[in-house]
Amino acid sequence: MTYKNKKLFKLFQTVDDPSAQTIDENYVEINGSKCLIDSPSSTPTLIYKFQFYTKDGSTKQSLLNIKLQKSNDNFSSNIVDVPNCIMNISGDEATAGDQYDHTVSTFFIVENFDSDYLRLVCRSYSSSFESVLHRSSEYDGSAATTIYYNPSLIVLE
Repeated sequence: MTYKNKKLFKLFQTVDDPSAQTIDENYVEINGSKCLIDSPSSTPTLIYKFQFYTKDGSTKQSLLNIKLQKSNDNFSSNIVDVPNCIMNISGDEATAGDQYDHTVSTFFIVENFDSDYLRLVCRSYSSSFESVLHRSSEYDGSAATTIYYNPSLIVLE
């Protein structure tokens, strides 16, 4: 029986009181999803789990494309999409006066990670399917003071 005793990397982070983030058809980093990986292993296998809140924008439906990216220079010039780490989020079409709100949980396993940073980026399918992340002006079926959902990230080796 063998044991891997150098698997010590754990990261837990959250963003308190995040600002609203409107997602259009251009890829943009999701606030709170970026992290620095400082593992004792040279090519660890990582579990990346990120949760955030989304609601439909001015339109009646959310359609988001999400992908995981890695970088060695904090995403200033070296940006690489992590293979097979993509997902689509869709919401039901809301009727007049309704909104479609939900919490999104992303979960990826990254094998042989060879970079320093990870992050999630997302875009809407088109300008007709814009979404807003992290904040809502509706709660429990009625207008309320703006509420927010703290996005949270867990990365484990």
